[in-house]
Amino acid sequence: MLWPITLCLAVQTYREKYQKTQKGKIGLTIDSGFSLPWDATNPDDIKAVDISFAFSYGWLGDPVVFGKYPQEMSDFITGNRLPSFTAEQSKLLKGSFDFLGVNYYASSYVQYTGTVGNDYGSDGRFDSSPYNKSGNLIGPFAASTWLNVYPPGLRGLLNWVAKRYDNPELIIFENGVSCPGENDMPEAQALNDTFRMDYIYNHIMNMVDAIVNDKVKVKGYFLWLLLDNFEWTDGYHIRFGITYVDYNNNLTRTIKNSGYLYQSLIGYLGTHHVEEAKKISMNEFEERGKYLNQLIE
Repeated sequence: MLWPITLCLAVQTYREKYQKTQKGKIGLTIDSGFSLPWDATNPDDIKAVDISFAFSYGWLGDPVVFGKYPQEMSDFITGNRLPSFTAEQSKLLKGSFDFLGVNYYASSYVQYTGTVGNDYGSDGRFDSSPYNKSGNLIGPFAASTWLNVYPPGLRGLLNWVAKRYDNPELIIFENGVSCPGENDMPEAQALNDTFRMDYIYNHIMNMVDAIVNDKVKVKGYFLWLLLDNFEWTDGYHIRFGITYVDYNNNLTRTIKNSGYLYQSLIGYLGTHHVEEAKKISMNEFEERGKYLNQLIE
């Protein structure tokens, strides 16, 4: 329970002492996937979708917005494993943010089980799967075993956060993908990372739809990741970067095609109305990025 209290105290101190002169903003970013019902005709699976959001984004989002943990968690977590806040703590927590952050990578189907297993991950009484009842895959597998590509999931998650928390300012802090087999490819082949290009372009277009059509207040987007780096338990065997790092040759960096795409795309979004970006193809953005890079060189 320590993290939300320390967060709100830091926000309180900043607002009282520094925000008026510095004009800065404070928020927190929360990692969450997007969920679809395993059986779209089953009310329990549909309910499990909301439960899955409460146990992921809501776990950290609800305390700073409402001053308490999600009701879905309170209903399901037995004993004293879910802390409660005092009235004073709840008052401090409410509104202790200027924006909310979103980390999104992947989506899954959820099936309500009604049972609790031997670990905390089953408290929500649902199972997750990349396949639905009909055996349909939600999206292609990335190199990371936990990552199935589903671009509409970003738009869906943004809308869930906007609806639950009265449409606050949102910033996407992490969104990226590892390409299947990339680490085993020759460098020349790895640089032509069309799998990642598709991921970036389609996710950003779904963000644009959320802004333009759904009126979600997205104020920023950050891609994961600029450079190939150390990825948790996968070490250096999984690559997320838009810049290739040669681990066997003095860590030489080379921009991948996704890097040219991203350079051009974010430059365009920063200087045009966001809806205009949907009129330009992914390949055209890539070529613009390469041309701009030639001018810089």
